[in-house]
Amino acid sequence: MRDPDEKFLLPGQIERHLAALSKLYELEGEREMQTLVVNAQTRVHEGWHYDNWDGGTYGHALYLLLPEQIYIKSVRNLEAIQSKILDDINKIHNVHREHISDVFIEMNAPENEDWRGKSGLLSVGRRSVSDQACKRIWEDGDFRLFLSHKTESKVETATLKEAGLIDAIIRSDGHGCPFGAIVRRLTWEGHEFLAKAKNDTVWKKVLQQAEEKGMSTSMTVINGLLEAAAKKYIGLE
Repeated sequence: MRDPDEKFLLPGQIERHLAALSKLYELEGEREMQTLVVNAQTRVHEGWHYDNWDGGTYGHALYLLLPEQIYIKSVRNLEAIQSKILDDINKIHNVHREHISDVFIEMNAPENEDWRGKSGLLSVGRRSVSDQACKRIWEDGDFRLFLSHKTESKVETATLKEAGLIDAIIRSDGHGCPFGAIVRRLTWEGHEFLAKAKNDTVWKKVLQQAEEKGMSTSMTVINGLLEAAAKKYIGLE
C-alpha cells in the first residue's frame, strides 16, 4: 500500500541527472537529443505511479517543456524521443525504489502571438481599386499618403486642410467628425509653411512666442507667427 507520507529523492535530483544525460548525448554525438534536453524546462509529478513489488516502488512523471521551434522539429518522432529519454534517464540514476515511469514532452508556445499575420497568408479583406477609380482621386503627379486609422490623425488632417496647407478629401459623419481622409498633395501655402518651419531658429521662436502669450496652437496662429518670424529673420521687418 502506498505511503502518503513517503519522502522522494529522485525529483530533487532531476537536474543533476538531466545534466549527465546531456553529457551522454554529447559523447554519443546525438546533438538533437542533447539540444532537446538542454533547452527543456522541467517539472516532475511525484508519485505518478506506485507498484507494491519489492516493498513498493514509486514512478514519477517527468514533463519537458520545449521552446516552440525545437518542439516542432521533434513532433513527428515524439513517442520515440520520449521513450528514449525515459530509458536513458533511468539507466543514469540509482535512486532505490524510485524511477521515472513516464516522460511527457510539451510545447511552450508564446501566448497572443500574431501567428496568422506572420504567416503572410492571412486574408485581411484588401480592397482592389481600379485605375479609373484612382484617377478620380489622384491626378498625375499626386502622391498617396496613408496617415493612420486613428481618429485624432484624421482630425489633424482635416485641420491641415482647413488651414489651406494640403489638398485632401475628408469624409465626415453627421456630427462633423472625420472618419476618412485622403491626402492628395501639399498646397503652395503648405510648401511655404514647411520651408519656414525647417529653420530651427524661426520655429523655436514661434513656439516660444505662442507659449509666452498663452496663444492657441492652431494652424492659423502658427502660420501667422511663422510668417512674421521668417520676415524678421531675413531682415524684411
